[in-house]
Amino acid sequence: MKQNLYYRSTFKRYNVFKSSILGFAWAMASYPRLLLEVFIRRDFGHRYFSLSSCITIFVILAFLPMVRPGYGFSLDTLYYLIFEQPLWYIYLIVFLVFSIKRHKELKVKPGHYDAKWFSMSTGLTLDWFYKLSFKGKPFSNRTIEIWLEPAPFFLAGLILILLQSSLGILLVFCAVAYSLSYSAAYASGDGIIWDIIDNKLMVEATEKYYVDDEDTEGTKGVHFYTNRPDDKQLGKTISDALNQKDDDDTSYAF
Repeated sequence: MKQNLYYRSTFKRYNVFKSSILGFAWAMASYPRLLLEVFIRRDFGHRYFSLSSCITIFVILAFLPMVRPGYGFSLDTLYYLIFEQPLWYIYLIVFLVFSIKRHKELKVKPGHYDAKWFSMSTGLTLDWFYKLSFKGKPFSNRTIEIWLEPAPFFLAGLILILLQSSLGILLVFCAVAYSLSYSAAYASGDGIIWDIIDNKLMVEATEKYYVDDEDTEGTKGVHFYTNRPDDKQLGKTISDALNQKDDDDTSYAF
């Protein structure tokens, strides 16, 4: 596939910061997503899902409420959480149970090389999400992952916050992080597809602009911030240099 040098140097560079932010958002939401994913997803990839990570989250969240800023560990806080607000620990126990269940579902076990399943798979959405519809039309994967999957946890969290339960804050935070991370993932995916399309348009426009003397701004929306040489052979040389052949021979048909 040809890679247009002019596109990569003039336009593509402005996406570097955005891509970094999207990647950071996806990475930082890993643990908050995991607190929800074990309930609404199955068949994870063995390099994406880790039981040890689940146990780590369980331990951290189990001890976190017992530590009060400025006071350290407090048995009074532990007594309050267990007997006055037990939902926090009930949720953690259920989370651990589902984590073990998801671990047993792994199609490829850690420590083995096998091509049965994508090792970085984020899991399969539970079937009942696909049975939901609006005006007779099922929801897209994008809508399900960004909005529908975290929605029950967000609503439950709001209710628990009104009931003055600390678990509600955790659920709302995780639901928001879940939604934002998948928004970032889809934005990044969209960017890759648009890069392929725009690169293809730039390749075509470069040949037409420098070789055929055609107006590419009116027909393709592509504007070149250069002067067009009068020498046709020089124009051909410039066009060939800008439209470099990538090492990847994969072609994209449109």
